[in-house]
Amino acid sequence: MMRTIRNRLVAAVLAGINAVALANETTEIIVYRSPSCGCCEKWIDHLKQNNFSVKEQQFSL
Repeated sequence: MMRTIRNRLVAAVLAGINAVALANETTEIIVYRSPSCGCCEKWIDHLKQNNFSVKEQQFSL
């Protein structure tokens, strides 16, 4: 009984540590945008505020 509780506790702690490690990693995203687009700038700002690494690729139509 105690061994089962200890195993579950250890598993929960390890899962928590893994979740924290993943939360600290950044994800890279490429945004293809028009230079004149205001909503793209807002989207890029939103991504950066949420820990994304953003690369911008501008294009014109």
